[in-house]
Amino acid sequence: RKAYAFHVLNHTFQALKRISENDNNLKVQKVDVAKKESDEDLMKDKGFTKPKVLILCPFRQDAYEIVSLFRDILNQPSDSKWGRFESEFGPAPEMSSEDIHDKKISSEKKLKKNSGNEKLILENKPSDWKALFGGSKNRDDDFIIGVALNDCDESSSKLEIFTDLYESDILIASPLAVQLTINKGMKNKKGKKIKENSDFLSSIEICVVDGADVMLMQNWSHLSNTFEKLNLAPKVDHGTDFSRLMPQFIHGLSHSWRQNIVISSILEPEINALIREHCNNQAGLIRLLRDYKDGSICQVALQIQQVFQRIPCKQTDLPFKQDEERFTYFKEKVCPSLEHSGGNSWYRSHTAIYVPSYFDYIRLRNELLRREKSKTGNDLSIGTSEAVFVCEYSRRSEIQRSRARFFSGKKPLLVFTGRAHFFNRFQLRGIQHLILFG
Repeated sequence: RKAYAFHVLNHTFQALKRISENDNNLKVQKVDVAKKESDEDLMKDKGFTKPKVLILCPFRQDAYEIVSLFRDILNQPSDSKWGRFESEFGPAPEMSSEDIHDKKISSEKKLKKNSGNEKLILENKPSDWKALFGGSKNRDDDFIIGVALNDCDESSSKLEIFTDLYESDILIASPLAVQLTINKGMKNKKGKKIKENSDFLSSIEICVVDGADVMLMQNWSHLSNTFEKLNLAPKVDHGTDFSRLMPQFIHGLSHSWRQNIVISSILEPEINALIREHCNNQAGLIRLLRDYKDGSICQVALQIQQVFQRIPCKQTDLPFKQDEERFTYFKEKVCPSLEHSGGNSWYRSHTAIYVPSYFDYIRLRNELLRREKSKTGNDLSIGTSEAVFVCEYSRRSEIQRSRARFFSGKKPLLVFTGRAHFFNRFQLRGIQHLILFG
């Protein structure tokens, strides 16, 4: 993060310095017309709009750390706007045990809970969860803030925050906030409403995706839609000086000159697709991977039996067809093995199914309910089924009740999503058989 912060600031200062020098040269060339004509091509230094850098990050805490890093690099003093920045983007006030478990409890009727047990639960969370959600970090995912540098000299430049989008040099935002800003639309000079407002993304020269692995647990379509709107020709004139417009913007090739930096701790097909479709720089692509030399599967402390089942798919099949084949394989091969004819329960006891995608989770849930209804003949619902279902939209009380029933054996089957596991990272006790769907 510190490396690209220096790179972003250097790029912005260089662009502002070039514009400032050309402004001074134009004042001189008003007298020397011949020199003006000879240096006309050297004056191409601007885009359609002012924002040059877009930094996409998942949470407000990330934006807080990035702007604070800018301030430390430039050695900026605090002013009135920094107080607002601390209140909106800074660490959230730590909640008490009562607030964490039930925010609706009034101050007069707060429940007394064991804060020692709660502290122990938080301490048992893994280190990556603590880095993202631990403490009092601000995890709001709807934010956008403009940053402007009012001088091309690094030693005397002042960092301004909360600037207007079209007056900013650097935009720091979440994919959700960018999508909402685009959908708000705008009005042209005639007062006519325009449905989409993506003009503030028309002249982006550097796009940084900080934390693509975390954004996979959010709505990934917001990120891909943001990249689709980058470097499109603006629909409204925002005071563009077309005589100084850079050639790549004139010819519609600015996307090939845009530098894209994607940072992720893992490599997923969605990230590869994003790079392949939207990161086509004319200078090529550099991919840096961390080399893990230590560690082996033989060093796993808990020796368990792992069974990998290969699903036959044609190489020419599209991704959505592969999803259909995986779901069909689950219905025909895996579901029968889950059914348990003996005893009081319908499913094999203490079995958990991990589903990465919420859409696959809905399909599996409906299929399991359908099969159970067809076998028992009862009119089932989620609450009366032999299985319990946990997703990212489940209430805290529902999660606790489902975990307790699964651990005690009252409910033999647990189905939970990847996002529910990512955001809560709860310990699921009682699992004897684990099925990873996809």
